[in-house]
Amino acid sequence: MAKNPKIKALIAEIDSARCRGQFSTARELAKKYQRKYFPDGSALEYIVVAEAQLHSVLSGRTDRAPYDLDDPSDTSRQFANSDITLKREQVSDTISMLTQALSKGGENSSGSLSKQAHVLLGWIDLQCGGANVSTNALSRLGSCQYPELDSLTEDAGHYATVVWAMKQLVHAMAHIQNGDENAALSILDPASNRISELSEEFVPLKLVGTSPSNNQFLKWVEELLYRHAVLSLRHEQEDNAHRSIKTYIKLVGDTPLDFALTRKTTMYRLHLSNSISRHLPKNNTKPLSGVISPSTTYTLPTELHNELQAHVPAYEKLVTQIQSFPKLAGAGETSFRRTSAILQAYEWWVLLESAVPPNGQPVGDVVDRHFRLIEALYRGTKHTYQSMKLLRYIAHTFVILVSFYGDNLTIDEKKEGLAAADLYIFHWDKYLTAHTEQVRKRREDEKLSKLRDGSVNGSVNGSVNGVNGKPEEEAIIVEGIEGETVADAVGVMLTAMRLSMLIANGDSEKLTKALEYGQRATQHNDKHSAADRRDPINSKIKQYVGLLYGELGLEVRDSQSRQSFQAKAVESLEDALKSLEKVAGQSPVSPSSKDHASPWKLRYQMALQYAEIGEIAQAINVLNDSLKMNPIHVRSWNLLALLMSCRKDFDQALKVCTVGWKECVTAIAKPRGAANAISPGDHDSIAWEGADAMDKEELINFKLTQLALETSRFGSKVALETLQTLFSLFRRMFGNIGYEDSVEAAGRRPSAEVNGDGRSGSPSRHSRKSTAQSGISSAFGSGSLPGPYRFRVYDLLICLWITASSLYRDLEQFDEAKGAIAEAEKLADGLAKIEVSSEKGINRIGKPIASERNHSQYISSPQLNGSSRGRSRQSSARSIRSKTEKLQGEEHAYLAKWGPVEPNVRRIMADIAFESFMIKQAVLSKKQRPESTDGIDKYLSPVAQVERSRRRGTGRVDRSGVLSSAASISSYSSVDTSNGQVSSESAAVQSSTAPLPASGIPIGSNFYLSNSAASTFTVNDLTSTPAPPVPFTSSTSPVSSVASKISGTSTQSLVDDFFLVTLIDDDHLPTRVHLGILYFEAGNDQLAGHWLERATKHSKARGANGGRAGVTSYYGGSTALWGWEGWRWLGKCYARTNRMEQARQCMYFALQVERITPVRGFECIGRLC
Repeated sequence: MAKNPKIKALIAEIDSARCRGQFSTARELAKKYQRKYFPDGSALEYIVVAEAQLHSVLSGRTDRAPYDLDDPSDTSRQFANSDITLKREQVSDTISMLTQALSKGGENSSGSLSKQAHVLLGWIDLQCGGANVSTNALSRLGSCQYPELDSLTEDAGHYATVVWAMKQLVHAMAHIQNGDENAALSILDPASNRISELSEEFVPLKLVGTSPSNNQFLKWVEELLYRHAVLSLRHEQEDNAHRSIKTYIKLVGDTPLDFALTRKTTMYRLHLSNSISRHLPKNNTKPLSGVISPSTTYTLPTELHNELQAHVPAYEKLVTQIQSFPKLAGAGETSFRRTSAILQAYEWWVLLESAVPPNGQPVGDVVDRHFRLIEALYRGTKHTYQSMKLLRYIAHTFVILVSFYGDNLTIDEKKEGLAAADLYIFHWDKYLTAHTEQVRKRREDEKLSKLRDGSVNGSVNGSVNGVNGKPEEEAIIVEGIEGETVADAVGVMLTAMRLSMLIANGDSEKLTKALEYGQRATQHNDKHSAADRRDPINSKIKQYVGLLYGELGLEVRDSQSRQSFQAKAVESLEDALKSLEKVAGQSPVSPSSKDHASPWKLRYQMALQYAEIGEIAQAINVLNDSLKMNPIHVRSWNLLALLMSCRKDFDQALKVCTVGWKECVTAIAKPRGAANAISPGDHDSIAWEGADAMDKEELINFKLTQLALETSRFGSKVALETLQTLFSLFRRMFGNIGYEDSVEAAGRRPSAEVNGDGRSGSPSRHSRKSTAQSGISSAFGSGSLPGPYRFRVYDLLICLWITASSLYRDLEQFDEAKGAIAEAEKLADGLAKIEVSSEKGINRIGKPIASERNHSQYISSPQLNGSSRGRSRQSSARSIRSKTEKLQGEEHAYLAKWGPVEPNVRRIMADIAFESFMIKQAVLSKKQRPESTDGIDKYLSPVAQVERSRRRGTGRVDRSGVLSSAASISSYSSVDTSNGQVSSESAAVQSSTAPLPASGIPIGSNFYLSNSAASTFTVNDLTSTPAPPVPFTSSTSPVSSVASKISGTSTQSLVDDFFLVTLIDDDHLPTRVHLGILYFEAGNDQLAGHWLERATKHSKARGANGGRAGVTSYYGGSTALWGWEGWRWLGKCYARTNRMEQARQCMYFALQVERITPVRGFECIGRLC
């Protein structure tokens, strides 16, 4: 009968239903089988019906075991035991049927059905628990061998494989329950090996149309592998355990979340923990912990990176599925441990996404990687009730993004990081206060208890009270709160300070609030940090405080406050360096160090601060030390060149440019093509593609300083020749920026394009016609700008075009000057559209952008007579109000195309407008200037002839003595060009030449005067009257008395034009000074004094309202030429109105400041690095 095909087909149908967990269907088929072929009773029927009854009983019960909390090292739990227990009376009918099945022999001649019955009875014995039933199960399962099951083939039927897996697991669990774990491992080891050899296409594993929860083979194999892995780890058989874990993840990893949820969670956790422990040292510093440096990067081993990338997302889903929302306080140990597991998942997200992939990554993918991390962390806050750890991770990730890719973020995205830091600090303060109060009360209770017990001598007052009756309280030291250390909290406060500097954009209130974080960080560090960590952390706090004070000195409009902030900046930076030098074993760091508190960075920042207050000699000394530690820092060389120009030693400054360029380019760039080495003077030998974008930007800024030096030393014509090569260099570094039809592409949301090819916001290729000099046009060409959008690249290129316009104007080549400024305007147009486009998209964390910007800060009429700016005389205020009303329509007509833009773009627009009007003024001046005779030179002295030739740009100056030979470079500096090292004597220039002002009494600008008769002069001696800004064109004096040579109508037109610039950027320093000069030349002393006093006493030292660190007006701030010119013309104004003492003081101060004014303002160099 067994050979009957119909019987075989029916048995196969029953077998299939059992494999798929369709036990009710299998029972009906078994009854049919019994009725047709075994009317006296069938062993198969009894087994199938008994199995269906057993599953029915078990399905009504819930597994109480929290397997996700299993820890193999915890011997208090018997992990291999099931927490499901049965009472024997519940399954008495099932046992009876299985016993009857064993009594049937006809259809069971092969013994396979009786063996199935024995396995099911052993399973029932195990579920009922107890030592005796464990023994019964062992005797049942060990009494016979099952070769047809042990072979694990499909030949005996698919359900035979299920019985095999069931038999292995039940047998092993019976040994464990009997106390013999080694015997259990002897069964599970070969079973795990056999399963690991299975193909993923093994039919019992992949039953089409069957869910994993109903696939009986998969269910038994899943638990078998889990039990084996945990038991092997308990017995320190790690290789066997991790083989089972890998097999488990391969077979079970892609199943639905609810399948074996808790056991699957544990297996993923064990797998990831093992991978991390194998590849990373135990003392490895956790990323985004403690005090971080945004520029610090690290990589993971390839294998670990791949494992984390493959399994961390799945682990996050598992742990959050188990506990979707945080439990309330007192929810119990289980909830607490599950919350810890959720936090662990996000720690692994941080480990994965903070690391640079082993093979590197395009910039666009780097941005995406950080945003993926932020999105994951925001998900985590939902599952952990805004965990402080996750808030810390969010804040640190945002500061990295803003530091390096801030141009591709919306304003709301930038604010998100600061909001996360604020929330972290709020929770820290709340928990710290609660903890401190709890400790204080506990100490008081302990003291009172001792007093009551008589264990403390003396009265309560005598023992509790101290001097003057005040309590003597022992300091409460807090090492950590809610898993966060003091270093973590201080690190977040420093991140908040850095973010504030990065996004302040001229807002001094943000900087002031950031200083509060610095004060709190200092208090926490001094009170709670361990002694060996106190000085390093204190150094970083003081460093950031000094940087904040320095930025505030550039942003405030009150000169007295500026003086105070700059003095505090110097003091804080000096304290930071002292704290760092206290650290045991402190030694100079390598040039590649990214630690933001490294000694060379502190010294560089100190040198910049000294320079801004006029302490040139001290700045040079400190900068020398910095360059000895890091001779490849571009900003340091740039600053050194500017410092040398303060001494009017232009030859030495140009040598600094030559040496610094060689040192930096050799380290930053690579040789092009087959070249063996870089020749810094040969741009064709340099491959810029792999160089960091920020380094290239600093190199162009360095070249602008060199260009300004050449203009001062050799004149405009020679500088114009150099400018052409500078355009070519820019093109090689950044590609070309197109205009007009490319603006639409440029105006798209920049960060969105970073997802793809990393060309976010870059204008497309576009050919154009230039009205500027053909040489510069051909050098620049056309093309596209590679890489993500960077504001600074546009800014620098616009500076180059304004420079070209300025030089052409100085040479009276006005058509070329107009062409150059037209190119700058086209670039500004595209830049404005890119910046505005960031307001119209969706930010990367999925929140619609609801801008908080005040549209009154866009291109609109400024409130020139507002109370915050101070008031001038009533007549001046009325005049300005009427002029504002008159020019309101003209302003919108001139600038409507730019729309609402950020202060940084307004600053660029103001520079362009100012230069345009300077060209207009120069044209008018030339038209009304009488022609000079050809023989004028014969009436001039030789010195006057040279000066006239230099100013007109017609001189032929030999530069070979300054720029040519390597010998001159070596004689200038002890920079060893063979090995790139800097000697101790001459990394820079010795501070011993021209006399410089010593420290003295500060005046209305940000400089200090030397101790002299003028030191009695203070800003309070002058009348306080506010006013708007003005720009400058070449390195020679921007001011010439042309207004008196221009007709009254033309003069009024010029005044109206320059006043329009103040409507674009009311803080534009050159415009304020120039308006004062125009009014002075026109004889209007009242308005001249108004604008000049605003320029000197109520202007931002940055020179414009664009408040990014290291970015200023093309014409510089208060440390540039327009700073001392404002004081000089204010003195002339005072003199003409018979205020002789104030005039004398202003002129003397202007003279002192002019002696130490660089060719470009120090504001063009950034502090943060």
